[in-house]
Amino acid sequence: MVNANNKIEKRSERLYKALLVK
Repeated sequence: MVNANNKIEKRSERLYKALLVK
């Protein structure tokens, strides 16, 4: 469960950074 949560967190961070780049 923690592993899945970590993956989602990383994805959110990636999307957040992508938005910042734009």
